[in-house]
Amino acid sequence: MDNTLFAFLIAIFLGSLPSITLGFLIAYKKKYSLLSGWDASRFSDPAAVGRVAGKSLILMGVLIFVVTGLWWKQIMNDLHMTFTIIPVVLIPFVAILYAGKKYGKRDL
Repeated sequence: MDNTLFAFLIAIFLGSLPSITLGFLIAYKKKYSLLSGWDASRFSDPAAVGRVAGKSLILMGVLIFVVTGLWWKQIMNDLHMTFTIIPVVLIPFVAILYAGKKYGKRDL
């Protein structure tokens, strides 16, 4: 088996599919307990925060699949793949910061 195919399959089964699955469960099935440290009382609209978090995980999973697929097909070289995957995995962090800023309760 080609090394790039093996790496592609690892990225799919350990990165893309779990992200998409967890994102679906959080965004559409309202399984907010999957979010670490989830406390609905900290947000003015917990459902909106869950949607943002879940959809950002789905987006990350799809982009991991696309980027590693392009890398496997040699359309993208190693350096481009590395510098593309870094912002992709930061998407959920940025989305959670955005949701916390927009929907977080300001009680002081």
